[in-house]
Amino acid sequence: MRGGGNRVQYEYNTGEKSKQHRQIRWYRVRKGDTLYDIAHRSGVSVSQLKRLNGLRNSNLSIGKKLRVK
Repeated sequence: MRGGGNRVQYEYNTGEKSKQHRQIRWYRVRKGDTLYDIAHRSGVSVSQLKRLNGLRNSNLSIGKKLRVK
């Protein structure tokens, strides 16, 4: 994909449940993107996107990395 696309980063837990890991997905905002579009493509709700990224309004800046999962 042009512009880097969706990059996947893995985070591993340590401790008792070290065998389990959770996948964290990031999305880089491009020109014309809205929270609704990003949420729809990622399969999450707009409110969940806001909660994951500490957003209070829907203003997005181009190039910002948003956590989607």
